[in-house]
Amino acid sequence: MRFKITILVLLAMAAGAILAQLPLLPSGIRLGPFKLVPDSGHPVANLPVKYFQPNIQFLQPNIPLPANTPSGAYVAPRDLNIKLNQTQGKSFELSGEVWLNGPSLSARYPGDAPAGFALFLREMDGLHRYEANSDLLRAKRRSLGGSLLTNITPVARMPDYPLHQWISFTLLANQDRIVFIFGGHEAEIRGPLDTDGANEVSLVAGSMLRNIQLKVLDDAKNSADGNT
Repeated sequence: MRFKITILVLLAMAAGAILAQLPLLPSGIRLGPFKLVPDSGHPVANLPVKYFQPNIQFLQPNIPLPANTPSGAYVAPRDLNIKLNQTQGKSFELSGEVWLNGPSLSARYPGDAPAGFALFLREMDGLHRYEANSDLLRAKRRSLGGSLLTNITPVARMPDYPLHQWISFTLLANQDRIVFIFGGHEAEIRGPLDTDGANEVSLVAGSMLRNIQLKVLDDAKNSADGNT
């Protein structure tokens, strides 16, 4: 009996040592390493993260994983936000594919990610940010068209998208506009806009990401080329 307990303790210590080597996100979920590269059009952050994949069913046994889940997909083990480091105050482009698992069953405000996925942009807090999700784009008490809002303003509506299938998306964020392309439908928040604040991907438990690319853009170069 003591031998079994010793083995279990050693395994737990080994697992903890491995996880301790991975970055700790604000949500408390450890993900694999983010690869930073010069501004050359290559991915700045590479997801999905294979290191956390084996623990998904152990942490959330009630989340059924699709039989055809690709080995490279990142599955959210619970409701969480993934911070996009080094994008604050900068123009950037985020693209990839998302698997919508439906609204949160435990979040205080499930409408923030109504189908299980949302982007929180230039966020000071939950009441001051821009939002893009599968339903709409909206501005919460941030600048819109150069004027500071004092309320929550829906900017654009998205068509209905089915759950439990892969949908491609692209987001471009700069001072002049936020462009969100989701499943082939394009919507826009027009500026001038605020650029301070954090940028995050919000996922509901069971939603998935794959083929994610994040590019931090050179604003000076874009201005010179007329591509702001």
